[in-house]
Amino acid sequence: MAKYEWNRPGAWDLAAAQHQLPSPEQHRRAITDLLLNSVATQPASLCILGVGPANDLNLKLLVDRFARIELVDNNLEMMQQAVRMQGIADREGVRLRELEVTGIQTAIQAWSPDVQVPDGEIDQVIEQVNRFDWNSLERPVDVAASTCLLSQLVLSVVTRLGDRHPRFVELLQAVRARHLELLLQAVKPGGTALLVFDFVSSDSIPEIATLQGVPLQQKLAAALEQNDFFHGMHPLKMLSLARDYPPIASQVEHAALSLPWIWNAGTRQYAVCCLRMRRKSS
Repeated sequence: MAKYEWNRPGAWDLAAAQHQLPSPEQHRRAITDLLLNSVATQPASLCILGVGPANDLNLKLLVDRFARIELVDNNLEMMQQAVRMQGIADREGVRLRELEVTGIQTAIQAWSPDVQVPDGEIDQVIEQVNRFDWNSLERPVDVAASTCLLSQLVLSVVTRLGDRHPRFVELLQAVRARHLELLLQAVKPGGTALLVFDFVSSDSIPEIATLQGVPLQQKLAAALEQNDFFHGMHPLKMLSLARDYPPIASQVEHAALSLPWIWNAGTRQYAVCCLRMRRKSS
């Protein structure tokens, strides 16, 4: 199974069959609880980026809490199937939006790590990233969340440009920063932006699924110290962007990281955590 091949309707059944590992429901519950606990008032509104088949979301619980929900992905058919499977296709206030959330996928489609990409072309793509704005919401929302999407966006840069290219880090940083900026801009003043991201897998830590609590945290800390994490996905770097990078930090009243949890995605398990950012009220 490829890294993201789990991302199809019904994939949780495959993962759940591996009963000696953490249940995929734990990952689903963790994300759903983060969303539910991010609002205290009613009615509330929600936007979720990277919905896919919604295997990691309990949409029935979410539609009971949020009066307006914007589901965003680049695959409309998959989202339509997801809302049908979870029985919310006819619920009022649910809107599906098909769009590409980096603005560069077409531009880098022809790139290959085997062919040197001209600097001028990379300059154009970075400029395109910095200008891109997926956020066409009619009204900002109370809560906006990106659910294990950023690692896929970074993976597209790895696949198309290659991590040995001298400007790989520059492009990765542009994609990452713009994703956080737009996520934050999607929420109202005083609202909450949640970046849920996976940062290491059982490929490099085979025993990851057998650990929990302090032993898990210690193992992950050791992995991060040894630079064993997905490109650009170090949790403390995410926190630093929210607190210290001016285009983002200037809008953030408070930022914090959650404790990590394990996502059982079938033949791989991932360590996941959440960066919570509260946008300034004014």
